[in-house]
Amino acid sequence: MQNKIDPLLVTGTLLVKAGLVKPERIKSAVTSQIGHRALKWPGRIIGYHLVCDKSVNGAVLERLIAARDMAGLACDDVRIGTIAVRNGFLSQDDLDRCLAYQDRERTAGRVPPTLGAIIREWALMDEHDLQAVIDRHFALSFRCARSSVVEKGPAETAPEDASPAPVNQPI
Repeated sequence: MQNKIDPLLVTGTLLVKAGLVKPERIKSAVTSQIGHRALKWPGRIIGYHLVCDKSVNGAVLERLIAARDMAGLACDDVRIGTIAVRNGFLSQDDLDRCLAYQDRERTAGRVPPTLGAIIREWALMDEHDLQAVIDRHFALSFRCARSSVVEKGPAETAPEDASPAPVNQPI
C-alpha cells in the first residue's frame, strides 16, 4: 500500500515527514527566508532555500509537492486550525481553547477575533509557522473554490440575480 500524502501539510512539514530534511534544517531555511525579507529582497519560498543549499534535490521536491497538491482534499478541512494541528504547530487542546473563546465572544454579542489573531495574541505559534499555515490555507481555499466551479459549472455558481452585462448600449 502506498503512503498517502496529507494535502494540508506545509512544505517544511511535508519534507520532514518524508524523511528528506531534518527539522533543524527547516528552521535554518526559515531564518534565511526571514533574512531575505528583512533586507527587502523578494521573499523566496522555503523550497528555494533548501534547493539552493543542496538540502533537497529540486526534482524530488517538485514531485513531492505535486503529489501533495494532487492528493484528495476534503474542502471542509481547509480551516486554519485544522492545518495548524495537522502540521504539529498547534495542539488540539489549544485550538479548542481558541474556538471556545470565539464562541464566548459571539455569545456575548461581540465580534470575535480571527483564529490567527488569537493564536498571535496568545503566542501559541511561531509567527513564521502561522504565516506558513495561512499561506497553505489560502492555496487550498483557492483550490476548493476552483474545484467547485469545475464540478458545478459556471452557470450553476453564478448568483441567481446575475444577468449578462448589456452589449453595445449607448451611455
